[in-house]
Amino acid sequence: MKTLVALAVLLIAASSPALAAVADIIAKVKSTWRSQDGETAEQIFANASKVAHFVPRGWEVGQKSDAGDAVFFSWAKHRSDKPDDEYIITFRSAPTGPSR
Repeated sequence: MKTLVALAVLLIAASSPALAAVADIIAKVKSTWRSQDGETAEQIFANASKVAHFVPRGWEVGQKSDAGDAVFFSWAKHRSDKPDDEYIITFRSAPTGPSR
């Protein structure tokens, strides 16, 4: 049992830098991306969800490429929709400079 606990702690510690990197990439998009009016993505999604009644699913980071990291925001029309029924908005986080 002690071996399993030690292994679990080791795995959590090893994955923490990776999880922190993902969180940093998502935070970069949330903080640097702006619409022409100056609104953040979070503000736009919050306002649109009130009018369009969509359900935000969350943020994810895709595979890294030369153009930067792909960051996805997913949403669904209804809370009961399956993951296959969700919609995705993609942001590109450039290694240097603003998000697109």
